[in-house]
Amino acid sequence: MSASKNRSTLDEVAARYPDVPRLIVIKTDVQRRGVFYTTAALSLLDETRHQTTGTHIFGARDGVIALRPESLLLRDGTSIITTPTPPEENPYIVDVVDGSPWLFDNGLPLETVEYWPAPDFYARTSSSGVPIKTSSAPAPSGLTSSRTVTAPSGTITKGAPSAISLRS
Repeated sequence: MSASKNRSTLDEVAARYPDVPRLIVIKTDVQRRGVFYTTAALSLLDETRHQTTGTHIFGARDGVIALRPESLLLRDGTSIITTPTPPEENPYIVDVVDGSPWLFDNGLPLETVEYWPAPDFYARTSSSGVPIKTSSAPAPSGLTSSRTVTAPSGTITKGAPSAISLRS
């Protein structure tokens, strides 16, 4: 184990599971090790276009309450639920290459990633004035066959059906 804190690198984990597709190994390992967003990566975050989180229900590994991406999308359309993690714990790094966010492991670029898009209803408020984005946790818009959201007022909002195509 060459990584700090006795954490295996992606290549070491992938070598142990040669029959598992690399994107699945990446997705699982990112959840295990967490992510650290560089200042450049956070500068790409736009509250009007991306789902954001300031706190996590169980806290963040780095103990920081800050506006960050809710999660990441991989090139195959699957998502990664991320946990902000301090650099000294050897997380994956999200940084910027040519104006786009990328996932890095030990300084090496692995995959281009995207931040979850914010659904249309995120800009709305409930009948009691509570911003919907503070009281809901939807999946990224393009990853479900249909969206149904129960707003705090009890209103059901249905989104248009959508689909994804997975590429290997």
